[in-house]
Amino acid sequence: MSEAEKAESVKTPPKGIMIYSDGGARPNPGPGGWGIHGYMFSLEPPKKGAGESDNILTSRGYMLKSMAVTQAGKYTEVTPIHYIDGHGSFSEDVTNNVAELAAATNALQHAADYDVQSVLVLTDSEYTRKGLESWVNGWQRNNWLKADGFPPANVEYWKRLVEARDVLKNRGVDVRIAWVRGHDDDLGNEMADKLATIGVMASQRKEARSQINTTTAEGYWKYDSERNPMISHRRMYFNTQTIYNKPGEYYLGEHGKDDELLGKRISDGAFAVIKLAEPDSVLEMVRAHQIKIAGETDSIVMALLDQLYKPDRHRELSNYGTFAIEQPNPYRLDLA
Repeated sequence: MSEAEKAESVKTPPKGIMIYSDGGARPNPGPGGWGIHGYMFSLEPPKKGAGESDNILTSRGYMLKSMAVTQAGKYTEVTPIHYIDGHGSFSEDVTNNVAELAAATNALQHAADYDVQSVLVLTDSEYTRKGLESWVNGWQRNNWLKADGFPPANVEYWKRLVEARDVLKNRGVDVRIAWVRGHDDDLGNEMADKLATIGVMASQRKEARSQINTTTAEGYWKYDSERNPMISHRRMYFNTQTIYNKPGEYYLGEHGKDDELLGKRISDGAFAVIKLAEPDSVLEMVRAHQIKIAGETDSIVMALLDQLYKPDRHRELSNYGTFAIEQPNPYRLDLA
């Protein structure tokens, strides 16, 4: 093998970025948020699994392992380099479409920070996809006016999206946008949707948020909630008045499957009061937020610890704090 051939054989495989983007407003229009999730990858064939139990990573996004068998030869499995998670809020009420445009723009702006050969944005917004693929070309030729002489809706957001795309294209990057069905068990879309919801929560609380994190691929899917072994029951109970709560002191119980009948006599019922030397930061945060929501009214609340300590949920609470907590019904104390 010649020296040139040797050099060619060790050349770094091409790298790309694929990002799921999502945005929304509650109500529409109303407080909005955007979210992105994805990964930078190498086209080098993976030497081991990515670590996600149900999906493989491809150059076109996540693919269920159960589908990979029937799709053999129709996709390229890739090696992740790092993962991307981002979210943001708005200072004023926006529409769903504006939030979707902002999500795609932030995805492309983030991708511009890296030396890659390709960028793919997957969005569940046909508005965003059709606009970037077709509509903007005519608008640009007509000085950002429609055929009727009026500017298109959300024109300033469209301009930012096109500018972010062109920064990459002018560097020779292959930039594509594709549609993915929302709320259809697509892992990447679901994660982007969760992050967009965190942005909505921040907007509802008038908090400015714009944050994009990258995490090395190794160990990304592993998370230890570090649950203290003393917290061994499925439920925690507390009063929504501050005076009845002490840091590190928790009332725990096991009352069976029926959460509406706490006093039901069952053979495996249990109750415990524990006091930890180091308070559990997530339990303290959830409890304090619930007390704030209750406005110091005298109520008893039950926390579902088996749900709270699920790795995905616990990581969200650890990373994003109370922005990861929703109050679905403003007339009830329930949090999700």
